[in-house]
Amino acid sequence: EIDAGRVENTATSTGTPPSGPPVESPPDTVVVPPDQASGLRTEKTGVLNDLDGDDLLDAGETITYTFVVTNTGAVTLTDVTPNDPLLTNAGISVTPGPQTLAPGGSATFTATYTPVQAEIDAGEVVNTATATGTPPSGPPVESPPDTVTVPPDQTPGLRTDKTGTLNDLDGDGLIDVGETITYSFVVANTGGVTLTNVTPNDPLLANAGISVTPGPQTLAPGGTATFTATYTPTQAEVDAGRVENTATSSGTPPSGPPIESPPDTVTVPPDQGTGLRTEKTGVLNDLDGDALIDPGETITYTFVVTNTGVVTLTDVTVNDPLLANAGLSVTPGPQTLAPGGTATFTATYTPTQAEIDAGRVENTATSTGTPPSGPPTESPPDTIVVPPDQATGMTIEKTAVLNDLDGDDLLDLGESITYSFLVENTGA
Repeated sequence: EIDAGRVENTATSTGTPPSGPPVESPPDTVVVPPDQASGLRTEKTGVLNDLDGDDLLDAGETITYTFVVTNTGAVTLTDVTPNDPLLTNAGISVTPGPQTLAPGGSATFTATYTPVQAEIDAGEVVNTATATGTPPSGPPVESPPDTVTVPPDQTPGLRTDKTGTLNDLDGDGLIDVGETITYSFVVANTGGVTLTNVTPNDPLLANAGISVTPGPQTLAPGGTATFTATYTPTQAEVDAGRVENTATSSGTPPSGPPIESPPDTVTVPPDQGTGLRTEKTGVLNDLDGDALIDPGETITYTFVVTNTGVVTLTDVTVNDPLLANAGLSVTPGPQTLAPGGTATFTATYTPTQAEIDAGRVENTATSTGTPPSGPPTESPPDTIVVPPDQATGMTIEKTAVLNDLDGDDLLDLGESITYSFLVENTGA
């Protein structure tokens, strides 16, 4: 009746006379209009789905919006739903769809929104929403607006990774007159906002009047840009044999002063220290399974050689006097190893009768390689005994703890001692 907008009611009255039938009055009708005022209230909240736990909005994180819409009027409202321009423009619908609300009733709607970089750069995501519903008669009603602001992470950051390559015309690994250095700067935006005017700052290049290529860049969070420049060393730098150069990079965030990356230093040519490591193993091809060298059995030696320096080594091979004296060569032949590279060499040796009688073959080997300049380098020696040391041994460490019932630190009748024995195998 409230939704219909009126209560119409007709009544008569009756009475009984002293004689005859009851009499009835003519009817009388009354129409009473109810309160048909309509109203809506929207309560909106936004929860940041904070992946990194910093309580700030970062690229890739989302906001879950919740809308609690309440019918504050006196009539039932249909087609009740939030109206959120931010979500509409992003093509996002709330869940569930339109609802019907009795007076005092409420419905909860939700939607998840992914902010764009412009909103992160702006420093906040501001979102205003209303709700609408249709009363039994008359136009739809709209709630007052409700606004939610979610702050993003606006911490800026930059990182500079600088490298320098000597354009070595004569291949000697040294700076010579007429040779140049090509510097590369990989600049990364490590912060949460877009940076403009991003460029390296290199005093060496600036003093020589050299600019990097390309010019200033704009970097979104996580983005990188590569800048390059070619530098011709001075005679003093040629004489010194090296050019040490430190650079930073700078960029401008949406608000606040420009920021600068930590410095990165490059020395050209780099450290040319050489190094080799030899790891030798020997496996007895034990035909009868007695773990002892017998006539006719052989030993397979494996040599893992690693370039532990910072320059490429050529003619890398194993030097094993035992094999050399027996006229045996390792397989494969000499190798070329880049810094950090490894090569595996093998050889099979047949022990002599004297070695069989001694019960063991002890063998030491090194490896050598030739750097781009200077004399060959040799690894420290590595020694293998086949079969391995089979000496046995044991140690025992015994302790005793008094279970001191009366706390006098003295042994009394009825008290006990707990002995512990730590036994260790010290053999092979």
